[in-house]
Amino acid sequence: IVYDGTQLAASVGGAVSTQNVATSPTGTTWTIRTTLSGTYNDITWNGTVLCCHNNGGGTDKSHTSPDGATWTERSNAGAANGSKACWTGVVFCQVATGTAKCETSPDGTPWTQRTLPSSSNWNDVSYNGTALCTVGSEGKAATSTNDGATWTARTLPNTLINYSAIVSNHRVFGGF
Repeated sequence: IVYDGTQLAASVGGAVSTQNVATSPTGTTWTIRTTLSGTYNDITWNGTVLCCHNNGGGTDKSHTSPDGATWTERSNAGAANGSKACWTGVVFCQVATGTAKCETSPDGTPWTQRTLPSSSNWNDVSYNGTALCTVGSEGKAATSTNDGATWTARTLPNTLINYSAIVSNHRVFGGF
């Protein structure tokens, strides 16, 4: 779920081959806006455009919308099986599962494929105002201080854990 300044927008439910986007001004009553082709796992906002990010299934696309009601399909850069995404203030960054790839885009099109330090189930990505951080399986993590262009491998304290989420308070990261 993301707030675009006037409404909440969520990528919700749907069958394996379709995904709905819903919007709500208050979070109480929701309106289904559209059914997108493909499956989607995350939605982000950059101040101008909403971007729904693919969740694999062999697809490599995203959808963008200025208002949550009208959506345009976009081609990504080849890192199918997207997991989660975030906005850095400069680019959207989407990490992918089961690969060493991620993608960045300033506005949801075009996308540039980037390389992470190793293959992993990269489960989430967050931005703290200075760096991107992604977490994955087997205690893997990676950081980037140049909006995802290059990444540095990091090791989290417990390499037996598959970290599924990372959050930031715009100073420090917390993973779980």
